[in-house]
Amino acid sequence: MSNIHLRDVYIEYDKNAITPKYETSLSAGADVFATEDMVIKPFETVAIPLNLKFAIPDNMEIQIRARSGLSLKTHLKISNSIGTIDADSISNISVILENNYNIANLPYEIATDINKLNDLRENYTEIKLKDYLESKGENLEPFKEGDIAYKKLLKTYIYLDKNGNPYGTIYIKKGNRIAQMVLAKYYKANFIQVDNVKVIKNVDRGGGFGHTGI
Repeated sequence: MSNIHLRDVYIEYDKNAITPKYETSLSAGADVFATEDMVIKPFETVAIPLNLKFAIPDNMEIQIRARSGLSLKTHLKISNSIGTIDADSISNISVILENNYNIANLPYEIATDINKLNDLRENYTEIKLKDYLESKGENLEPFKEGDIAYKKLLKTYIYLDKNGNPYGTIYIKKGNRIAQMVLAKYYKANFIQVDNVKVIKNVDRGGGFGHTGI
């Protein structure tokens, strides 16, 4: 790695922390790693601790970005798209991940890949939503009388894996790469009020969202 592109970043380690790692000499982002096992059920959002604290130059930020492989092969997303760690933040860093898997898409997934049906049969247990909720100690008494739609919904079947978690649950293992960090220089805006911005810059493409086409 060329020293021309290096800037000093000071790191304080906590339990199980792993140093961010650049996979190649020209990688812009360094992979960051989970420090503990995590279970993320569909539509859950969790903060996964890195157990790292950074001290970075005052004119720089750390951007937390998604790993393309993780985004392509799973339903995990960086919840706030790109996370920012400011130069004056020296707290323990976490990555916010969201599992946006939607079970309503399962029939369409099976239609394009019949192996998913075999996976369901071999690795999952079918159970009514009502029974699942009651097994978790939920009180369903208020729904026993009233809207028939609730009763119909509670009779819906869901699929649980061997750990008792719903289909679409994602398991993060300690040491897994969960995101990447990019050290970036930034500029602060000095806001200056004017009566007409065209006096400063007389260019205007016109239109708004999508005005140049798709």
